[in-house]
Amino acid sequence: MLDKICIISHYCIMIRSKVLSILGLVSIAFLLIRCKQPPESDGLGTIFWTAYSGLRVMQPPAIGKNGYAYVVGVNGEICYYNMFGKNVGCNDTPKRRGERIFAAPVIWWNGDGRIMVVTDRGTVYAFGKYVPSIIWKTTLDVPVYNTPAVYGDSTMYITANRYVFRLNVRSGEVLFRKEICESYDPSVGSEGTVYLACKDGNVVAMGVEGKIKWKVNLGKRIVGRVILDGDSVRTDRLLIPVEGGELYVLSSSGRVEGVSEYYGSEIFVDREGNVYSEWQAIGLGRDVVLVHDGTQIRLVDRFSGADVWVYKLPFDGARRVFANMGFGKLWLVSEDGRLAMLSLNFNYDNTWWGVRHHDRANSGCPCDP
Repeated sequence: MLDKICIISHYCIMIRSKVLSILGLVSIAFLLIRCKQPPESDGLGTIFWTAYSGLRVMQPPAIGKNGYAYVVGVNGEICYYNMFGKNVGCNDTPKRRGERIFAAPVIWWNGDGRIMVVTDRGTVYAFGKYVPSIIWKTTLDVPVYNTPAVYGDSTMYITANRYVFRLNVRSGEVLFRKEICESYDPSVGSEGTVYLACKDGNVVAMGVEGKIKWKVNLGKRIVGRVILDGDSVRTDRLLIPVEGGELYVLSSSGRVEGVSEYYGSEIFVDREGNVYSEWQAIGLGRDVVLVHDGTQIRLVDRFSGADVWVYKLPFDGARRVFANMGFGKLWLVSEDGRLAMLSLNFNYDNTWWGVRHHDRANSGCPCDP
């Protein structure tokens, strides 16, 4: 009798497992079908879901290949949200250690999808892709406020104080530390060249092993990281924001090729002459920035100032909103921790996927309480 019960129980467990798997596949299929629905009558966008994290947020979320959004709170927490807006776990180890997070999380795309987070105490954490458990932890001897850059199979670069650190993403081992300049977030181009926008006006190109390839002084105060032009295929084309609302365009050899007047790191001016002090470049194939005026979200062509996409802001009274792209959707998080996933009902170049997740012109320590 006991054997029969065990056999029946075994089959019940198998059936239950299969049913849950089928339900999961059906749910994913439903979301994918819904994601491919044609634009609604307003032609603007669709809010799929909203959620509340309870975090104080100062950076865009990172979007993983598994459809998860990774949101970090400035007080030292990281929370995971799936494509349905469900919180699947949080980790507050940095908070319990008295650490704060001012930089955006980054993902190891060419590896297992782990998430790296840096803190103002110089600690670098690697968290798992599905569960926010710590894989490894490394402590640098300087506070880190800039977002790292991950390159290739196992390399991560971190800029802090006047130093550039190279770490092994698999183990957290520090491979080298070079004193170069006080800079913004590092950018990694073709062949692993690391580009640094120094706050003293220099632009530096560094090789994989830490050797300086070239250095150019623009003669103006640089106000943001080096942005790699997404239209370049064979060679890097660098966009450097400087004071006064100008954007310097440099070749991969450091030659200045031009200056644009439509770009500003501290302000953004659209075609109608409206000025925005809070905006973010989100790295679509077109040079598109995100701005909001408290009631609307606008994706605006960086150079012409023309609207590409407009939609009402899903958060009432949001002072600051940060965004990222993933799975053809716009993921938003407000400063007070509210989240939303929106569709984008316009055609855009998707070449950024897996290469550039977001471009923040303003980086470094926000320094506001």
